[in-house]
Amino acid sequence: MNRLLFMNKSFYQTLHVNLRRLRTSVFKNQENLINKTRNTAPKPNSLYKNEFECILQFRYIKHLRLASRLKLYQTGFSFLFALGSIIAFEMDFTQNTNALISANLCMVFALIMLLIISKQIIRIVGRLYMSKDGKKVLISHLNFLGKRRDIIVKVEDIQGLNSMSELKETFFKLKMNNMDGFMYMILPYCQVLNKEAFLKILKASNY
Repeated sequence: MNRLLFMNKSFYQTLHVNLRRLRTSVFKNQENLINKTRNTAPKPNSLYKNEFECILQFRYIKHLRLASRLKLYQTGFSFLFALGSIIAFEMDFTQNTNALISANLCMVFALIMLLIISKQIIRIVGRLYMSKDGKKVLISHLNFLGKRRDIIVKVEDIQGLNSMSELKETFFKLKMNNMDGFMYMILPYCQVLNKEAFLKILKASNY
């Protein structure tokens, strides 16, 4: 019995060390980028007040952030549950293969759903800012971890409207020349604070 407890303690210590190394390696680049941004860029509040004006905001961005983080926690719980079932099976605490298969399938399903949902969430524009000189646009959205991320682009890099009817679409695609893909603006649930600046960004002055 003592030998079994010693083996369990050693296993969990090794598992803890490996998980810490994995976490460090996965988030190393992101932490370096965050630190670099903090050291070189001004604080968000002073940046927005002095240089940018908010012209559009998504009303439910906080709810979306909460849902994104809950999905991360759910996936983490599914991973721990599957890992626990594997450990229990390997140590002969249980021989129920159906429970083992079910736990691992739940983990795989949660991981796939996390990737699909997160891929869509990070495309949704939370807030749209325009510089006071009218030359730059700041796009605020969520990253994979549900934290705020800002992108600054030039106004001329944003593709304009083909027709005003595009603004009636529920999911408006915001396309940029210097970026692959596009971002979403859910217009029925967005509050436009400066319509003139918003139409200027979309090159809608000719319509």
